[in-house]
This record gives sequence, structure tokens and C-alpha cells, in this order.
Amino acid sequence: MKLTFQWLLRLLITLITIALLSIFLMYYFSLRSIPNYNKEYEVNNIIKDIEIVRDSKGVPHIFPNSDNDAYFGLGFVHAQDRLWQMTLMRRAAQGRLSEIFGKETIKSDEYIRRLDIYNISKNSVIHQSPKAIDALNSYSEGVNAWLKILQSQARVNDIRQSRLESSSKRINDGVLLCYHPLRVVQAPGGHRAET
Repeated sequence: MKLTFQWLLRLLITLITIALLSIFLMYYFSLRSIPNYNKEYEVNNIIKDIEIVRDSKGVPHIFPNSDNDAYFGLGFVHAQDRLWQMTLMRRAAQGRLSEIFGKETIKSDEYIRRLDIYNISKNSVIHQSPKAIDALNSYSEGVNAWLKILQSQARVNDIRQSRLESSSKRINDGVLLCYHPLRVVQAPGGHRAET
């Protein structure tokens, strides 16, 4: 009986140690994935300084010197905070979710590709005003600036998680992300799709 109790106690201690170690590792890796919001970054894409201040809740406040600087800052903070979401939405609108999730999303990808949202967004760029093109370019440059910082810091886990392509974000991707959320899209055989 005493021997059984000792083995059960050892097993319990081992399980508690593994659980605590797992919690510590999850905490450590989750902290590593959060960008340092107090750090100053120097990027070559902007002419004047942009100040991005986070409040106590982490909400960014952008203080630009021009409209294009504001769009650059917006793209930068969007990429900083929502890179995975942006990549996922981009792939969803391109009909490329199966590259990440496998067979489960093939029908959805086929449906999205039939809607041809990606080509619609590419073709709509030429119909934008010069001011809108400048805004989209600045936004894309902000996203790309954060991607360059990530790559220079060798934060491989962020890049591997989102499986970023080697190509940078293009301006039609900004338009693409505007088109895709306008549709309620489900896999074929599901409910209706609305525009």
C-alpha cells in the first residue's frame, strides 16, 4: 500500500510539474509574439516622423504629418497587431485557404475562386482616384515596413505561422480586403451567399 501511494504521489508531482512547465512555456511564447510597443523603429518609406502612441488598453493613436503618413502608420499598426488575420483574410479572398488548412476548405476555395473576387479587386485598382491610389500605396508600404522589421528581427515563428509569401503586400490586396468582407460566403451546400 505504501509503495502504491509513493508511486501515485510521484505521478501526481510529475503531472503537476509538466502542467506548470506547459503554462510557463505558453506564457513565454505568447509574450514573445507581442511586439514591443515602446520601441522606436526607423523605416525608409516615410519622409517625416510618424508618432504612434498606444494608450493603456493598447489602442494605437497615430500622429502623422500628412494623409499618406497616416495611411502608412495605419498599415504599420494593422500589420503589427493583426498580421495573421490580414494574411488569413487575404488567402480567403484569393481562394487559397486550403494551402493552410488542407482539405476542409477546398470547397470554400473553389466557390471563392468562382466569384473571382481577386481579379475584381485587381481590376478595380485602375478605376480608383489618384488620392485613393496614394492612400493604398502608403498603407501597403506601412504593412511592408512591419514585415521587413519582422524579417530583420528573425521572428521566424510569426512568419512561419502566417506562411507569408516572399512577395510584399500590394495595393490591390487592400482593395481585395474591402471586397471580401462584403459577402457572406459559406461552402457550397451550405446556406445562401449574399452580396
